[in-house]
Amino acid sequence: MTFILNLLQSLLYGFIMGITSWFPISSAAHMTLMKSFLPLQVYNDYLSNQAFWTLFRSLIRLGGMAAVLLLYGSRLNPFQKGLRPQRKRKIERLWLMILISCLPAGILALLLDGYINTVFSSGWVLAASLILWAGIMFWNSLKEHQIRAEAVSQIKPADALKISLFRFLSLLPGIGHSASVMTGGELLGFSRETAAEYTFMTAVPAIFGAAVLRLIRFFMSGTAFSLQGLGVIIAGAAVCFVTSLFVIRYLLNYVRRSDLKVFAVYRVILGVLVLIFTLTKVIS
Repeated sequence: MTFILNLLQSLLYGFIMGITSWFPISSAAHMTLMKSFLPLQVYNDYLSNQAFWTLFRSLIRLGGMAAVLLLYGSRLNPFQKGLRPQRKRKIERLWLMILISCLPAGILALLLDGYINTVFSSGWVLAASLILWAGIMFWNSLKEHQIRAEAVSQIKPADALKISLFRFLSLLPGIGHSASVMTGGELLGFSRETAAEYTFMTAVPAIFGAAVLRLIRFFMSGTAFSLQGLGVIIAGAAVCFVTSLFVIRYLLNYVRRSDLKVFAVYRVILGVLVLIFTLTKVIS
């Protein structure tokens, strides 16, 4: 019975993760709220369950990564048969830009992982990050932008490096990868569509790297991996994959015609809710 309940909850987690990983509304905030109201109970002891929760949250996002690779495979795979040399060089250059944007933040995340997950994981930080970044997003939506990059192929190394600074900010719970890269991209002169696509593409190494780190930390904790846990993770990742396919397409169409104000308003509402739940000790 417990396994069935965990499985059903993982489906819901995967659905929410498939939405919040791409909309600029912070998956961390939503996962924290869901954990408070619908906690997974895969292990009987608290420490093992906590270790599994951290792993689960990272691994189900692999479903979202798979969705990006499926949708953008022809633009990200330099090993396709019959690929012309010029096209191959463009794809390799794009990967270089992606790595420039991701590696600095990835190294910092590796060094500060424990610190970020303890000191900056409180409800107060989540609420503040949600609301403050909402203000930045709203201001950015009102700002006139001179478009310098109409496609991801036009992103320059200097721009990619500047995006890495916004990726640093995304390490703070409550800001989020999508919110930081989409906002940063627009501020740097990317079109909204380009900023959104670059957000999806830079998520690939970010998600993969986080998953590897969590797997290493999980096994180092000495927690035994169970078949029940594996089933729960696979179910959540599968739903995240399917949901992401629809959400990525929807968001791309949305940003072609609209700005991010609606997401900024949502973040403020969510931030206030997190603040209330923190004050009432529903979340810590």
